[in-house]
Amino acid sequence: ERKLDTEELAVRLADEPTPTRTPRIEATDEVVIEQLRFIPRSTREKLLAPMKLLGLNYLDFMNFLRANKASVDLSYLRQQAMLMARNPREFGPSFIDALKATWSDDYARSLDDTLRSVKTNPVWPVYEDAVARGGGDFLRPLGGEIEAQWQAAEEFMALSRIKGDTRFRPFLKAAEHIPWIRISGRAHVTGMNSMNMRIFQKWHKELLNLNDQVAKKTTVLDEYDAIHIPNTMRDLSKLLAEMSGRGPLPEGLKKWSVGINALFFSLRMTIGRFSSHRHLASRNAFVRRKAWENHLTGYALYSSVIMAGRQMGLWDVEVDPRSSDFMKIQLFGGRQTIDVWAGLQPLAVLVGRLSAVIWSEEHVAQTKPIRGQKVGQIIPVDPLSAAGQTLGRNKVSPGIQEMLVQWTGKDFNGDEVDRKNMLDFFRRQSPIAVEEAYEAIDKFGLTGLPAAVLAELGQGVRSHDTPRWTEID
Repeated sequence: ERKLDTEELAVRLADEPTPTRTPRIEATDEVVIEQLRFIPRSTREKLLAPMKLLGLNYLDFMNFLRANKASVDLSYLRQQAMLMARNPREFGPSFIDALKATWSDDYARSLDDTLRSVKTNPVWPVYEDAVARGGGDFLRPLGGEIEAQWQAAEEFMALSRIKGDTRFRPFLKAAEHIPWIRISGRAHVTGMNSMNMRIFQKWHKELLNLNDQVAKKTTVLDEYDAIHIPNTMRDLSKLLAEMSGRGPLPEGLKKWSVGINALFFSLRMTIGRFSSHRHLASRNAFVRRKAWENHLTGYALYSSVIMAGRQMGLWDVEVDPRSSDFMKIQLFGGRQTIDVWAGLQPLAVLVGRLSAVIWSEEHVAQTKPIRGQKVGQIIPVDPLSAAGQTLGRNKVSPGIQEMLVQWTGKDFNGDEVDRKNMLDFFRRQSPIAVEEAYEAIDKFGLTGLPAAVLAELGQGVRSHDTPRWTEID
């Protein structure tokens, strides 16, 4: 009691505290926050579930637009382009499988089961072991229910859903019921899986034969090149996945694959195109040899055909590496270009433009003039704008592209767009192959029919109204 009295006396003798003005709402916020902390976790999840579902459906809509843009063609040819030159025997049956899958869902399902069964595919355990060791998952699921969203084919993620997910996902159901998306998706996945697994089987057989030769001492390898079959098959699966446009995705990003795919048009394909070249310097001699064989054969085949056609007078070719049409086939005086480089051509353009910055600080404007440029005009360029234009806007998803169009009022080429015109909106969101084929026939009539067929086979075709004049060049 004496101690309490002493403390009370000290408080009475002390100066009055300076009053501080506190916002009235702060106390309320503290009370609300404290109350929220006492809400059970299950109740909080129920409150947030509608917002999460709304955001997920927005991402589904973006992926739906992306699947629609990638449909109505055999786009698997574009992704397998760098493997087709070195593996023609594996490509031929896969093309037939893709055509059969176009007409028959049962055939596609049956082939998929065959590839994933140890009874019908002897190297299936080898593939599973390679993936378990951190190898590349070059087999895409055919669609329907899957264990994780990142396993789905990047182009047709809208056709896959998580096993056991009963939430309301209308855009996933819409994609499954739209014929051209469903048919294109199964043809795309069937063709790629068929060809990749055949190549994997061939490499495994070659590796076993080489191992037998070493055991029989008919072939002598350095200690540095010694064969470890499981690790070699793991590295070969990485090479095969990356060369077919299925680049590695860090573990931390896999759970965000739906959002990443909704933002970027082909992130894993772009990563794969870059990272596949690292195997050219692999420490494994067998993997290094396969990387060099496939890369060199692909580059040699396409560049030889392109330049041979130029020498024969069948078409013209842009040979200036600073141009956006570098190494593209040009027809009708440059008003139509054909890109057979399977997504690698923009990278060559980027290297050419950055080289131009270093040596001449200039680059050639595109065949179709943009932002007030003249055809063939030499204009200044900086590294950031070159990299941003090549790897920036043309790599985002169709949904993001449309948002940029609505925001800026201009399309990718910088042309003014009527944002209220719904016909233009549907034209921008129509499948790429349909748009390219229509433009080729619309501008050049029946003479544009071959280019329209190439567009349906996954090749990049562009038709312009503006000619390319040599005098301006």
